[in-house]
Amino acid sequence: MLYRASPEAEPGAVFLELKGRYDRIVAKRRAPIGLDLAERLLSNGLTEPDGSDMESSAVREFNYLAHRFQLAPCVTVLYHRKAFFGAFYPNVRVTFDRAIQCSRQTTLGNPQDAFLYALPADQLIVELKYNDKVPRMLLQRFNALGMQQETFSKFAISVERTHDEILAHKFLA
Repeated sequence: MLYRASPEAEPGAVFLELKGRYDRIVAKRRAPIGLDLAERLLSNGLTEPDGSDMESSAVREFNYLAHRFQLAPCVTVLYHRKAFFGAFYPNVRVTFDRAIQCSRQTTLGNPQDAFLYALPADQLIVELKYNDKVPRMLLQRFNALGMQQETFSKFAISVERTHDEILAHKFLA
């Protein structure tokens, strides 16, 4: 996961992120990594990692899973996020993700024209994120707005959107 001010800007921060769903709970582990390591992970994984690469347990687990299951990057997801944090509920935040785009190219330097919209440009995703439990008052406000809980994955919709392109490339190779 990269954080950039704009698609053309150099990343302000680079993280390796592992997500797993357990029932309705999403567990996430994230480790800051260098740009060089990110480029190597995207190109061919850590075929010969050095000691500093393996300092993080998230990087070790990622490397193990990538080699064990012969995983390779398949899609890049790009979106713009606004996150809001509350003073009264420090374990709660609301995020608005918009302009959700995807590309089959999986390099750090994807040009803007390599992306297509995973969702229509005028749609956005609102996420209510929390630790432990959501304050009842906040749930009531979401319900009053007609919002309801749905499962959605920006990654999955991006894979679906680029599926035909992925298959065409696979059979041409």
